[in-house]
This record gives sequence, C-alpha cells and structure tokens, in this order.
Amino acid sequence: MFERLSQWLLGAKSHVKSSGPAVQDWSDAELELILWCEQQRSLGRIELPGRSGLFHSALLGMDVLDNQLLIDMPFPSPPIELLLPNNECKISFFKQQQLLQLVVRVEERLLFEGRSALLVKIIKRDFYTDRRAGERVVFNRSNWPLVRLQIPMADQLRARVINLSSGGALLNIFGRYDSSIPAKAKIAMKLELGDGDCIGVKGVIKAVSYYRRPCQHTQLRVQFSAIEKNEQRKLDLFLAFQQEQWAQAKAAEG
Repeated sequence: MFERLSQWLLGAKSHVKSSGPAVQDWSDAELELILWCEQQRSLGRIELPGRSGLFHSALLGMDVLDNQLLIDMPFPSPPIELLLPNNECKISFFKQQQLLQLVVRVEERLLFEGRSALLVKIIKRDFYTDRRAGERVVFNRSNWPLVRLQIPMADQLRARVINLSSGGALLNIFGRYDSSIPAKAKIAMKLELGDGDCIGVKGVIKAVSYYRRPCQHTQLRVQFSAIEKNEQRKLDLFLAFQQEQWAQAKAAEG
C-alpha cells in the first residue's frame, strides 16, 4: 500500500512526475510545499464537519500518484465517529507565504511506525501564494483596525485587521461564528483608519480558518479586487504612516 509513499524524498522525483496523470495536476510549488511538510513531520490544521475549532495532525507520508496522504491521528482527539472511512474533512498545510487547503476522505485507519494513523484520499485542493506587491503592515493586538464586512447572504460583520497591504488583508472575527463563510465569496468592506476616516473596498475571500483556542475566532484571508483611486491613495498613505511609525519604534529600541 505504501510502496510509493515518499518516493520524491528517496530521489525518484523525475520518475514520479512522469508516472501518471494524477501527478500532472500538481504544480512544482504545491509538491515542494507538501513534501517539505512531510520531511519536517509538519503539523496540518484539520477542520471536521460538525465541530467548531481546529485539530492538528502530523504528515507522515504521501503518495503523489494516487493523491493519498498518511497522517497522524488528529489531536486533541475528536470523537471516533468523525474519522470513520468515507468521512470527509479539510486539512491545511503552510510554508512561509504559501497555503495548501485540501478536502480529504478517510480511507482507512491503521498503525504506521508505531503510530495510530489515517490514510486519506485527496478529493479537492486549493493552493494560495501571497504575492503582495506592497509591504505588509502587521498591527499590535491592541491596535487592530476595525473593518465592517458585508458578505452575501449574511449579516454585516465586524472584524479586526491583523495585517494589511495595498492588495489585501488578514481579518479576524472574534467569538463563535456559526454561519458558513464560503471561500471565493465576494465581499464589500469598510475599513476604519482612525480619526473617523474610513475607506471602501471590494474583495474576494481567498481562505477561511476556524479556531477555538485560546478563544473562538475566525480568520479570513482577503484579496482586494476593486478600490477607487482616491480610496487607494488614502490606503497607501495610511500604510506609509504605519511603516514610518514602526521604523521609528525600532530605531528607538536600538
């Protein structure tokens, strides 16, 4: 069952890439990310249906020909019925500014290298790379700007901006949010810049992550899709001011 697991890491990279049509769909960047995670026994974040929050699981191996992953049992341990064969869940892997989100189906529970493990089949995947042209501004937790979101088929939401660039933002919604927020949904945003000033921008949700520890919250990765010229100028001036403030603070520390 596992004779093809980790062939890339054993030096069979060229053979594996040409062996079957399933592999041709994988980009080099995707493969490098997932194989790096395997080599590091990196933790993936798992979202299970019907459960709030995230679980974690180490990547033990992969089969790039059959789109299969071998993962540690998620921890903290979820109810066993959520991990029975044919059940589906989402798992995400990260490396620097890259994010690979997978929808997987449980195929089998087994022991691998003395661990309780799950063999899962990848049935859908989305790959995101942060290509911000401008520098990202990261805010202190006490100074996260407020943003108001209008998501289709949902109430208006209030969120905080964790980081911001001229092309997108990472947003955080505190508390339990039960309504599903679909990735790739188009949204309208009102970003408050302080002193009563705000800008309007339209965007697209690129990824959604749900957390329950240390407190329940939802994070949205948003790419800006439309902003008027005068609003863009306000945003650029705001970012430049924040960068200057950060540089002055670092100089004072030195």
